[in-house]
Amino acid sequence: MKFDSTLDCYQNIRRLQELVPVSPCVKWADLLPEEVETLRQLNATLIAIEQRYAAEAARLNPAFEARTARIEDVGHGRFHQVRLAEGDVRLSDFEVELQLGFWLKDTDPEYDAEDENMLWYIWVLLTYREPTAPNVGFGCVHVDHSDNGAPFPQCWLFHELDHWPLNRRDLLRIGSIWCDLVTTEQRLVPVNNSF
Repeated sequence: MKFDSTLDCYQNIRRLQELVPVSPCVKWADLLPEEVETLRQLNATLIAIEQRYAAEAARLNPAFEARTARIEDVGHGRFHQVRLAEGDVRLSDFEVELQLGFWLKDTDPEYDAEDENMLWYIWVLLTYREPTAPNVGFGCVHVDHSDNGAPFPQCWLFHELDHWPLNRRDLLRIGSIWCDLVTTEQRLVPVNNSF
């Protein structure tokens, strides 16, 4: 089943849950050696994506390291309260988000030349690293994120796709990945004030 581009992500998740209540787990042992190699190549591509866009997010958002350090100082739950107490305007923000679309191979049985052919879509917020786990997650490609006896170390994106909603047979259907790095700067500007 493909991602329905007329629905948002949450509607697609609900639709998938209704159609496939329990996604069948495909064990590594059930895959052919060439299928494992295809998944290894997908993982290598996802590692390259993580490396490129983690570096680009840090370049675009000079406050990335400072924000991460500030969250570590005050705690994630109190971060916005502390910003307000220090005079930071609540709506002043800079977000970096990576949007990834996973498209079907043109040899897939569900491929339709007149359709978007998207298998799945995910968003990754790259505004700061989670201070409770600074050495895991997106961009930490030196860490093996697999927890399922995989025959190769997995990057964070592969780990996320491999858990749910896609199973390993679905991952074999991915032919290309669309990457869209979106930056949003939002700010409340009082009248008669400059910024």
